[in-house]
Amino acid sequence: MEDLKRLLQERQVQLAYELDKVAEMIALLEASAGTAPPALTSWFWADLIDLVHKASTGIEDTPRTLREQIATSGRPVDTFQSKSAPRIPAPPPRTKTQSNPKPALVLNMVEQILKYQAHPLNRTELLKELASRDLVIGGYNPSKVLGTTLWRARDRFVSIPQFGYWFAGRAYPPANYFPNGQFGADYD
Repeated sequence: MEDLKRLLQERQVQLAYELDKVAEMIALLEASAGTAPPALTSWFWADLIDLVHKASTGIEDTPRTLREQIATSGRPVDTFQSKSAPRIPAPPPRTKTQSNPKPALVLNMVEQILKYQAHPLNRTELLKELASRDLVIGGYNPSKVLGTTLWRARDRFVSIPQFGYWFAGRAYPPANYFPNGQFGADYD
């Protein structure tokens, strides 16, 4: 009996969700005020009909279907599948790509590179230097990944326009960069 109650509650939540989707679609129709917006293609009508069908058959069939399932198998199974719509296979599981190095490691390596180079470097130059030290940053846009990492460490590094990244607390006179407004002060 508890399984039946639980499944009925789950079904009510699912039906409420489906009815909300129908309401959203109807609101989209009303907002179009007689003109067909680009979103109202054949998929829209198919989805709307499918949602209405799910909601209506789900409400009518729930008690009878559950009783039949319990009588035949001893337990209810999830039957909230549209009989009219084909099942769409789930996308293949995403494979885990190699993760980026920890930000602390990247920041420490950038610090070493800047100390060695003794002048600011832009992101492209930093990426090449990191790669030459076997520290590869991946992602769709590695330059942005590195830039975000450095931006989050703005207490340690600053981006000097036209020059590149440099230590936040160390002056760089060629770029007219003096932290805290102290001209000529170069400190670690």
